[in-house]
Amino acid sequence: YDILVSMDNNIVAILEKKLGTPSQWKELLQRFSGRSKSWQEIIQSEFGAGSNLAYLFQNWTSWDEFKRWLYFILLKINAKKENGYLYYAASKAECMEDFPRELFRSILDFAPRAENFKSLYAERKILLNTLKNNDVEVVDFCLFVKCKEQDAIYYLTNNNQPEREAIIACLAQYNYPANELPGIMSLVYPELAAYLKKYRFGIPVLDEYFDNYKLLKLTNRITPEFENIVNQQAVERNYNHLVPSRSSIIDRLAGASACAFWIDAMGLEYLGYIMEQCQSLGLLANVSVCRANIPTITSLNKDFIDDFQNKGIEISTIKELDEIKHHGKDQFDYEKTKLPLHLTRELEIIADVLRTAFQKLKSGSFEKAIIVSDHGASRLAVIKENTMDFEVDSKGTHGGRCCAYSESLPQIQTATVEDGFYVLAGYDRFKGGRKASVETHGGATLEEVLVPVIELTLRDSNLEVCFVKNTITVSFRKKASISIFSKTKLQAVSLCINDQFYIGKEDGSYWTFEMPDIKRPGEYHADIYTNNNLIASQLPFFVEKESAKENDLL
Repeated sequence: YDILVSMDNNIVAILEKKLGTPSQWKELLQRFSGRSKSWQEIIQSEFGAGSNLAYLFQNWTSWDEFKRWLYFILLKINAKKENGYLYYAASKAECMEDFPRELFRSILDFAPRAENFKSLYAERKILLNTLKNNDVEVVDFCLFVKCKEQDAIYYLTNNNQPEREAIIACLAQYNYPANELPGIMSLVYPELAAYLKKYRFGIPVLDEYFDNYKLLKLTNRITPEFENIVNQQAVERNYNHLVPSRSSIIDRLAGASACAFWIDAMGLEYLGYIMEQCQSLGLLANVSVCRANIPTITSLNKDFIDDFQNKGIEISTIKELDEIKHHGKDQFDYEKTKLPLHLTRELEIIADVLRTAFQKLKSGSFEKAIIVSDHGASRLAVIKENTMDFEVDSKGTHGGRCCAYSESLPQIQTATVEDGFYVLAGYDRFKGGRKASVETHGGATLEEVLVPVIELTLRDSNLEVCFVKNTITVSFRKKASISIFSKTKLQAVSLCINDQFYIGKEDGSYWTFEMPDIKRPGEYHADIYTNNNLIASQLPFFVEKESAKENDLL
């Protein structure tokens, strides 16, 4: 070490002797004494000419111990003159062995609302993805980050299962404002942000119901307000006239060059996530919302299999989602953990199906892929943990959600008689039978009864829209109105500005949108959707006051 310092006096102010062992300093001296005469030459000989240290970190796991130490030393030398999370963590580490822990923990020195936090967080996430098989540090960080209490969630990532579970634990423990959650999830767990993303059913009661249901499932709670909505629907059962039966939707599907996927137990809650995945894959999804047969058990909801076979459509069965809800792994069982940890796996299963569908379509073997479900499932009925206090002639089945009907049973306002079964449409359960371990179905809540039929096609590469005029005028009498042009045929086009949707009126290749609430002049940005598929993002247009424009002309 002393000899190395004497060769470069600038190093003594940066590198302390304790940073390396005697054998490491000796090996470095030998390399200096051999082919290399300077630190720059060391870098070039070991890592290549013009090497970028930050970029080189991706090779960390493939290096031997000495090369990692040399890399760490080079980071220490450059830490005072370079910016970024990598150099900051290196500057804090007292030795190479401390470096991985500092990569995990140094982010805690920065407040989540600091100006540079998001950029440091993003850099750190990429760096930690490189540190494979570092379970000890992952678990240690998940424990240590709790010192940040409610802010702990901002420091976690979706890189690994322990952190994903820690994120869900934070959501259950603390009350984050509902309007802030999508932003938080977009940073730390984008898949959950996609799960929470609003799907526009075009039916207000469904829009409100499933937005609330998803939030409550994720945060592991039931509010009295939502339970009131559930009980109201349990009595009114509006699904009977709000949406068609699944069989009526299947009947109209064309069978030519189509394949199908039956995802057992997939309800409407996943549609926001599915649309987001389709967007990234280059798929267009045409979603039909329909109702399953009651009780919502698989044996009474498989009629579509014969329908598809009669149409010549091959169907693949995906049971993993249903298996998790019924027989979740030990860490998913409600009796062992109250947290909705199973949601992380549910999203992975659905994403896998969508990728498979994309591959089948891309191969040219099929023109369309169809996703269908037999029934949904309820997490909140499990959370409620309420068994009805009366005896039934036969034991409750399917988590107590239904039982055989007899005239001797008491009349329950929140239950319905269907196909010889007494079926609960609220969050209670009949006595008897085994409690659901993760989620349950068999009842008649909206999350159990309502299911999607999704038709997938490849997105047309020629799909393109633009404003006919990107500047419009408004006045006291003239309401805001804007038109878009599409060179390809579109269906059900809508325009969204600041979370406000406007439904378009079609005229050939043109769609016109009336926007009476837009009155202020300025620049606006619009997202364009067809059948809830985002096809253009943040298109700019301008609003001017008509009187101001006339004055400019004069």
